Amino acid sequence: MSEQTFDREKIQSKIKKLLNLAGNNPNKEEAQSAFLKAQELLLQYKIEMHEIEGDAKEAKISEAVSHQMVNTPWARALANILAKNFRCMFFIRKFGNNRRFAVFFGEEEDANIACGMYDYAVVWLNKSACNYATMMRNKYRIVKGVKQDYILGFLKGLEDKFEEQIRANAQYALVVVVPPKVKEEYKKLNIKTKVLSNTIYVHGSEEARAAGYQAGRSFQTNMIK
Repeated sequence: MSEQTFDREKIQSKIKKLLNLAGNNPNKEEAQSAFLKAQELLLQYKIEMHEIEGDAKEAKISEAVSHQMVNTPWARALANILAKNFRCMFFIRKFGNNRRFAVFFGEEEDANIACGMYDYAVVWLNKSACNYATMMRNKYRIVKGVKQDYILGFLKGLEDKFEEQIRANAQYALVVVVPPKVKEEYKKLNIKTKVLSNTIYVHGSEEARAAGYQAGRSFQTNMIK
């Protein structure tokens, strides 16, 4: 057995263990981390899910609908950033009156991970931005636009983080591309999109944007060492 084959089998075995851990872990954060690590290894070593599952089936293409709504411009921007970097297409589905949710369309594992990351990131970012705004109000009596500027900074930091990762790793740049089959199936959906405002207003707090930017840069979306 060649070293290359041996290494590949070791990686496949590690991915299986991570997927099992993610699927059987009651701790949501630990399960998410396991899923993300498995995804990164799949991308890094160009391993297909059917190799892990032990059959010859093509990867299933499906959609994952978020639990968190996507009614605000910043939530839509966040969903778009994550979709692009987890090999998915993103669109919005409306339920009832003004209840819009993010839909991630891609290979099943990619869609589920992107969707899970979105749900986690929305809650985390909203809480982090609120905590920062409370600190600024208590310490400096600054209120207006602090939360919004923090969120703007976070989105920029997260996007820069992904772009830097792509620039630093040519292989990664290739594997995060949305698979052609996903694009083909997405076109068949013939989705009619409603134009929504994506303007996120800047209120002038450079300190808040800088704090948000650093939070975006350090936000844990992958675990490649």
